[in-house]
Amino acid sequence: MPIGRDERSASSLSFYQQIAKATGGTVHETDKKNIGNVLETVIGETFPSSEIIIDSYDWLAGETGDQNITVDSTITVLKISVTGSSAETDVDIYYANGTLETYTSGMSTRIYASSGETIISIQHPPGSIMKLRRNVVNDWKVNITAQSAINVDGELLEQSDTGEMFSLKGSPISDNNYTVALTVYNLGPNGTCHNIALTDSTGNIMSSHEASQLQRDFDTLCTATFRTPYAEFQVKLYGNDDSGRSFTRKLSELHKHSSVELQITASSDDVIIGKERLIGYEVLNRGAVTETYNVIISDDHSFVQGTTAVEYTLLPGDGANGTFSVKPTTPSVIFSYTISVSIISTGEVQQSITRKLVVTDVERPDCTVVHTAGICGISSLNTANCSSYNWTASAEVTFSGTLLESISSTVGMSVKLAHVNITGLSTGPIAVNISGDCCTPSVFINVIDVDGFISQCELSFGDGQSVQSVEYVSEPSGSSGTDVYTIIIILTVCVIQMLLL
Repeated sequence: MPIGRDERSASSLSFYQQIAKATGGTVHETDKKNIGNVLETVIGETFPSSEIIIDSYDWLAGETGDQNITVDSTITVLKISVTGSSAETDVDIYYANGTLETYTSGMSTRIYASSGETIISIQHPPGSIMKLRRNVVNDWKVNITAQSAINVDGELLEQSDTGEMFSLKGSPISDNNYTVALTVYNLGPNGTCHNIALTDSTGNIMSSHEASQLQRDFDTLCTATFRTPYAEFQVKLYGNDDSGRSFTRKLSELHKHSSVELQITASSDDVIIGKERLIGYEVLNRGAVTETYNVIISDDHSFVQGTTAVEYTLLPGDGANGTFSVKPTTPSVIFSYTISVSIISTGEVQQSITRKLVVTDVERPDCTVVHTAGICGISSLNTANCSSYNWTASAEVTFSGTLLESISSTVGMSVKLAHVNITGLSTGPIAVNISGDCCTPSVFINVIDVDGFISQCELSFGDGQSVQSVEYVSEPSGSSGTDVYTIIIILTVCVIQMLLL
């Protein structure tokens, strides 16, 4: 019978379909003989000339000048949508040489929708700066998209206290520094990123930042660091394509700044069916005034237990911790839980984080220290007599639905483990008795299952102190047959010599 991770491999196709649905993917069934055909299909579906955003903005009535459209050499279809127009003739397109697009070549169309939208489509437009001109003065919304090989994905990164960069979960905090990381596909070896701009919801540029560029095997990474504005913003990239023509790409996500920080402290491990998993979170007021927040907890399978709404009143700079539990009742499913934070006075959601967990009937090893006896004081922490001081401990290992590969200690020849034979044992708990001496004042007990999952118990009897080395030296004294023995105890700051006559 398959166990551990292999158990999933033998599970029904519907399980993988759930994973694909949850992650936006697709399940393909095939055999070894036809895997090449499936790969061709997957590549064709995954890397087509996708529709990307060139630009989007509000075109107000007071702005009388033409609007430029940057067309790079990779665009195969250009689409311009103007919302707020009353007829298709309200807007015209001019090429870089001043020629008016007349829509007679069969390569372009212009239509007016009854919803008040004029749509212009041009196939294989020449790489250039085209101009959008209006013949009627009104407030419009303009959205310019295209079919192009150059595509951009992006995320915001924040820096931890240790200097590591990790993906931002939730909304950026106002006036905090973040790094925008853009993955650019099909830019080509000669393509470049110049600037990364933050635009407001109407398309106006709020700030522009010089981009750093890293060419990778299959894509290009373009990054810039910025300070979060006190307004909603989108990210826009400026650069040159492989042939040297200017290009722009705009990400669709509208980032909402926030004055409250939300952190989830739970692990992302699988959840065991029928057992409660405690999930922790922290809410921090990063604003300048006292606020009362409402934390709402929900999930899509009704697995959340207990209270699902909690209020916190926090002074500027203060935080509060909370917990809730989930208890899955259905095996082999993927479920999502969401924690959102809103301001009580306005009802506006400031942060919302969603995470997914997989429900499984396999309980991975979990090692817990049950009892310890003994202490390694300063007098015992040297190699001269550390073996004379003993300690003992006991631990409990819980697991089910998997087999254990080993139970071992990390260091120490004197550390001994005693437990039942684990061969073929697929369900715990089992007791582990541990003994040793002060030559090993601290030790980790490692429990590993056959799928490589590791759990550790930490034992420490010396309050973080290490064993000091002692060296014995024998030499003749020069007197009548009497030996002088010198014991050198090597300490951190001094050497003590003791003459034993």
